[in-house]
This record gives sequence, C-alpha cells and structure tokens, in this order.
Amino acid sequence: MGFQTVRRAYENAKAQWNVEYPFAHVRLESLGGHIVERLRSELPSRSLQALDQPLQWTLPSLVLETLEQLDFESELAARCYPVGKSIPIVVDRKITSGLPTIVGRGVTVEVIHQRSKAG
Repeated sequence: MGFQTVRRAYENAKAQWNVEYPFAHVRLESLGGHIVERLRSELPSRSLQALDQPLQWTLPSLVLETLEQLDFESELAARCYPVGKSIPIVVDRKITSGLPTIVGRGVTVEVIHQRSKAG
C-alpha cells in the first residue's frame, strides 16, 4: 500500500468525521490494497467503507462472510475455506493445484470421497 493511498484515506476520514486525528478515532484495516473501516452497522445495508475512495461502500453480509472464509498473504487471497474455517477443508493454489484438500494433510476431498464409495 502506497503513501498516496494512506494520505487519501487520512484526508477523506478527516473531512468525513471532522476530527483532527481521524486514524486515532477509528479502527481501520488493510484489505486488498485499500484502507477500510468496519462499520458498527447503524445502517444494515453498509458494512465496510473504503476510506481511500470517498463514499465507497460494500455489500454487507455477503462480503463479510466471504472475507471470513479467506486467508490473506501480502494483501492477496491465499487460501479459501469454502464451508468455513471450522470445517478442515481448504483450497490453496500451492497444494494440489488448488483442489479442495484436508487442512494439514494434503489429501484431496475427491480421494476421500472415492475411498468412502469403495468401502
């Protein structure tokens, strides 16, 4: 994330909340190269706001649910847990070319399914 992105986020937040030090008043996160604020949802239709892009809102629950299923490396999605992180199935492009596998095992879900059919 570059200095210009941080500067735009700072200026937009300062104007929006009319405070001297906006980054001290708001819990911010880095997401996909943007600086975002996770809203406390007084407006249920909005959940995240990208501060470096004025008035850019996201879809509420769909985006948050999807983000909960991802692990990030260098601000890029690296792994996906398609049925949630509580179920040990992961899609990782570095393991079995992105086929769904069992976490920590490297065994594909397909192999387990074939073995269960075989008895």
